[in-house]
Amino acid sequence: MEPPRSIIVAGAGIGGLTAALVLARQGRPVTIIERFEKPTEVGAGLQLSPNASRILFRLGLEGPLRDQSQRPEVIRLIAGGRGDAITELPLGERAEKRWGAPYLTIHRARLHAILWDAVEAEPQITIETGREVTGTATDAVGPRAIIRGPNGAEEERWGHLVVGADGVHSRVRTAMPKGLPPRYSGEIAFRAVLTGPDALKKAAAAGIDTECVSAFLAPSVHLVAYPLGGDRGINLVANTAGRDPGPSWSEVFSTVTAQWAISHISPALGELAGELDWLAWGLHAVAPRTPYVDTGGIALIGDAAHAMTPFAAQGAAMAVEDAAVLAHCVKGWREDRRAALLQYEAERRPRIARTRRRGAFNHFVWHAPFPISLGRDIVLRARDGESLLSDLDWLYGYDAGR
Repeated sequence: MEPPRSIIVAGAGIGGLTAALVLARQGRPVTIIERFEKPTEVGAGLQLSPNASRILFRLGLEGPLRDQSQRPEVIRLIAGGRGDAITELPLGERAEKRWGAPYLTIHRARLHAILWDAVEAEPQITIETGREVTGTATDAVGPRAIIRGPNGAEEERWGHLVVGADGVHSRVRTAMPKGLPPRYSGEIAFRAVLTGPDALKKAAAAGIDTECVSAFLAPSVHLVAYPLGGDRGINLVANTAGRDPGPSWSEVFSTVTAQWAISHISPALGELAGELDWLAWGLHAVAPRTPYVDTGGIALIGDAAHAMTPFAAQGAAMAVEDAAVLAHCVKGWREDRRAALLQYEAERRPRIARTRRRGAFNHFVWHAPFPISLGRDIVLRARDGESLLSDLDWLYGYDAGR
């Protein structure tokens, strides 16, 4: 049997589309398998830090990304209750000069559409929608994906490589040896988008700056607000502990629960929250010991490999980084598939572990009870912008795939 040439990517989310693009730009045929007929990214906004935006710019997406996003000037940490600023992390031009790429905020659906358009224009990429990778296997020929079509029939297809980019509930991961299912983290994310002049006025009255990233901190809960660019509104995401909402929670219940949690930050924010439509997501994580690769020819990226809680705002960025590093590792491989995949895992595992630790640290600091929060505020107020930026050089200055 002639060895397969096409790379199969399971999933057309942000990570999967980025992987397809960067692999195709190496001259490799890529086939994307996506279970939805018309794939769209659910959710609301995301923060696209320089370690991710530089990779997307390198793929030729700078124009549409700058046009459809916002470059906030600062990240402002605000004490719940009092409402006063604890500290500010300078972004804007200063961050872009420091790290060589901008810190952007954008609606997730806009970023997905930009990537989708680029993928559709790439002649090396084939997209098959309404089909799902339900499992994988490897043999002497190479890896193969088990693909279920819209009529329920399954076929096996060999690939040069199978990339699992199918999210936290990845079928590719669970089919791998030692592939583990995700676990509920105990945290819920509530998401909403503020749009329209009246809503923006109420947001400003509640202390939300419509031009920057604002993080309101309180014991056991925090709220992050940031602009989505142009007239696309303000993204709001609140995180708190609770039972897994699952798919059965109603929007009304989500709104009531979000309002109750956010009112612990300030009455004004709680009142604003009560006027919005919130959706709840239970945050699931993948165990750190989960393998990223099967050396027979399967690699996981993004949430499929290492879904984590969002307290470092790096979920999308890590998926984009994974795509770039994987492509770099397999670029020169001929017969030694095993070495290339082990190199990918070796490069990504310490990076992901450090990012997880940063997220855990942020969670502790942001949700700190009194008097720990008082000490936090004193320490942060004593630090200047340069000191705060230097703490993030390892994260935002990282150049994946180089």
